[in-house]
Amino acid sequence: MNKYYFTLSIHFKSDYDVKNLQNILKLKPYSVTSFADSKGKEKSAKFVYKTGTLSYIFTDDMFAKFIEKIQPKLKGMKEILQANNGFCVFRIIFEELKEKPCISLNSQTIAILNDLSANFEVDFY
Repeated sequence: MNKYYFTLSIHFKSDYDVKNLQNILKLKPYSVTSFADSKGKEKSAKFVYKTGTLSYIFTDDMFAKFIEKIQPKLKGMKEILQANNGFCVFRIIFEELKEKPCISLNSQTIAILNDLSANFEVDFY
């Protein structure tokens, strides 16, 4: 069985209160890192949301459901990102692949990624 999940990482290059994003976005974070606690050259405050493990091999339908869940919050998220020097990354992470995945994004998803100036990444483990 294939296993994968989606994550949404929201980063701020300044000391933004990322814990507040849980209330604004109505999403329970997988992890939260304050600017002061971040490590590395490019410090950032970070909020990460993660779906449960998925098994369906076609990512377009599952990604559309993920986007649908957060769609009502996207306008507010864009405003927060723009006002606070933030950016976001949508990511699909594959684990324990038994067959090759079909990775595709529909035009609505691409438009949302573009509107947010978001990055999209695919990771295989």
